[in-house]
Amino acid sequence: MVNFKPLKNCSLFYIDSLIKNYKIKGTFLDAGGGLGDVSEHLSKKGFKGKMIDFSEQNVQIARKLLEKQGVKAEHKDIFKENGKYDFVLLFDVLEHIQEDEKLLKKISSLTKNKGYLLLTLPMNHSEWRWDDAGYGHYRRYSLKEIKNILHKSNFELLEIENCSFPLFWLMRRVYTCLFKKGKNSSEMPYNLTKKSARTNLWDSKLGRFLEKNLDNKAVYYLHRIFKKTNIGFEFVLLARKKYNPC
Repeated sequence: MVNFKPLKNCSLFYIDSLIKNYKIKGTFLDAGGGLGDVSEHLSKKGFKGKMIDFSEQNVQIARKLLEKQGVKAEHKDIFKENGKYDFVLLFDVLEHIQEDEKLLKKISSLTKNKGYLLLTLPMNHSEWRWDDAGYGHYRRYSLKEIKNILHKSNFELLEIENCSFPLFWLMRRVYTCLFKKGKNSSEMPYNLTKKSARTNLWDSKLGRFLEKNLDNKAVYYLHRIFKKTNIGFEFVLLARKKYNPC
């Protein structure tokens, strides 16, 4: 559901709050940044950084969006990235990577000591629906699972907030029952992931109506009331790299 604009903007609303509360500053890396909209959002708030994505088509689109913002967009495999960043974003990325633990260890190597990692993730195994497969997801996560792989990658989980309950959660439950787009896709997750930023499985008359009417701050504030609720399909997480004197 990454391309459903109200949920994405709600997730960014949560991220803005976490950045403010933890006084996060410095340079960012938007890893797997898709079409560049998250990087654009951060740049408009005064942050400097870089976006990378393994889809050349995505990067071509992102460059047009980001060139006026002073954010560099690169066509690159995350495992070939170097440098150190104050914070890294993985916006609906980890679930697309088969070797997710290997990716987080790479992200840790790119994060400065006591730097931050911001993630959005599909949580709760029971919430698996056809849209997960349609976007190229390998998995959903439990809290125990994500804590474990963060720990192995030298990250400490600081916050986990539910950005999908109640309205988005209810909407997705109904929508995935009414529509079956992509349910029987035979494409490999890698290929689906490569085009996921440009795929909208919610492109229907009902989907467009919901997108138009749910994208406002009143909806975001309603969801924040339930941010600690476990019922939901999408969560925002904040982790910090543990200090390593070496």
